[in-house]
Amino acid sequence: MFTPFNHRPANERNLLRWMLLDPAARSLYLDWAQVTSEVVGVLRAAAGRNPDGQQIAAFVAELRAVSPEFRTWWAERTVVERTWGSKRFNPPSSAAST
Repeated sequence: MFTPFNHRPANERNLLRWMLLDPAARSLYLDWAQVTSEVVGVLRAAAGRNPDGQQIAAFVAELRAVSPEFRTWWAERTVVERTWGSKRFNPPSSAAST
């Protein structure tokens, strides 16, 4: 339902990157901004648990460079610990068979 991650280069197989940079994600999630900002908060929690993590720091730098929404949400410093939740989707319509 999301995207064929296996067709993407290995370094691009990341849900948050996809949510921020692929317009299809904005169409799929009915509450795109809320869901995506929460995933940014989950990344913030991971970064807090690993403050010297170069891989996380590089990922954050990449997203800050390309996504204004990410820059805003990252600056808010909201930490989210994923324990439960729900997401509402607008599934892509399948082509009608003829």
